[in-house]
Amino acid sequence: MLAQRFLFRYYTSPLHRVFLTEAAAIAMYDRPKFVSTYRFAQFVYTVTHTRTYAEMVRCLDISMFGMEEDAEKPLAGWREWKYRSEPLYSLHKEDKAALTSNSPRRASSMSSESGAPFFATHPRPNPFLKQWSMCRDVPMGSIIHVLAACKRLKTIDLSYLSIAADYRISTPIYPPTTFTSLIFVSDVPKSWTWAQNETKPLSGTDIVDSITRQPLLEKLRIKKGLWLSTELITRIVDECPRLQRLSLRESGMRQGACWAIKGSKDEIAAVLRAEASRPTATLVPMTAY
Repeated sequence: MLAQRFLFRYYTSPLHRVFLTEAAAIAMYDRPKFVSTYRFAQFVYTVTHTRTYAEMVRCLDISMFGMEEDAEKPLAGWREWKYRSEPLYSLHKEDKAALTSNSPRRASSMSSESGAPFFATHPRPNPFLKQWSMCRDVPMGSIIHVLAACKRLKTIDLSYLSIAADYRISTPIYPPTTFTSLIFVSDVPKSWTWAQNETKPLSGTDIVDSITRQPLLEKLRIKKGLWLSTELITRIVDECPRLQRLSLRESGMRQGACWAIKGSKDEIAAVLRAEASRPTATLVPMTAY
């Protein structure tokens, strides 16, 4: 885990391409761990722009963000990464002072492809984004980004996840730079000034579409996934050929859904079939007296 955390401090640096051997990269990207949504956002950027790293990922676990985070010392989140190229959001006065420091340690720990400072210590919340400093959500687009780029996933865990609304961008003003040709509102450092015809809202269906396109997926865990429905789970069971195990406890828009259990794919498929065959109650119109 220490090696994986080291990676997500430095992988946006051009230096990592020099020092990171193939063996080390495979070990680090195989089961990446994230201490914050900021680190996850960096990971999303990397795997969607470098196919080699995307192909190394075997397990995507983004459950329970912030469990190790100190509530009194919050960390920067994905919004700070989104606005990293904007001067208003990218620097604290302490960070600016560090830029002028002659300390070799500070100089060597600072790097970023975008030109923004990137320190060995985790970036802090920006004052202009303070209202989200304790928020542990991730944008829906970032999940879809990773699922579209990483096609060798065997395990996916989206449990306990707070998902922020997101939108697909459909205007040529903002062309995608990812090798998957996807771009979402959460990728663009722009406030909410979009025209209605420039974006399309994402939904749980889009996540399931991406899950069902995983040819090697064996295990899926989505505990407390309130966005799931019987229809979406049926699609996952029917369209994921190698899927073996699911954990769906406490999930669903309706409490107590019959499929919200932990079990094999066949067990959950049987529950779904039984539910589908159950007769639907017929409403009898009331007679006026």
